[in-house]
Amino acid sequence: MELPVGGGYPLFTVCVTRAVSDSPALPQRLTRIDRLRVESVANPNNPVPVAISEPPIAMFLNGRPYADDDVQPRERIPVDTLQSMEIFHDHGGMGGMGIGRGMGMMSGMGGTMSMAHPIHLHGQQFQF
Repeated sequence: MELPVGGGYPLFTVCVTRAVSDSPALPQRLTRIDRLRVESVANPNNPVPVAISEPPIAMFLNGRPYADDDVQPRERIPVDTLQSMEIFHDHGGMGGMGIGRGMGMMSGMGGTMSMAHPIHLHGQQFQF
């Protein structure tokens, strides 16, 4: 099944079987978000690339099979810096660009895909 980029699709169905009164109180106000600005990034003309490809049986990041301990120098984000990243499918050209603060990044996806494929970041602060 082919989905348009940005198209909606159901993830799961919820069936409520009973009512409970164990609901936590909502905060009076949400945490303030300081919007990151592209003008503040350390690498405005050289975003950190994250190229995704899906050859048979595996997913590749930057042309290599995923491995926790395989991080190349160009893929490292210096702590306490604001960096731009591009996450894209290497068969479809450069995609979405974003920014984040050291151990953080912003991401988007470009190109087309043959199937829905969510991507997420661990241990990072990021903004779109």
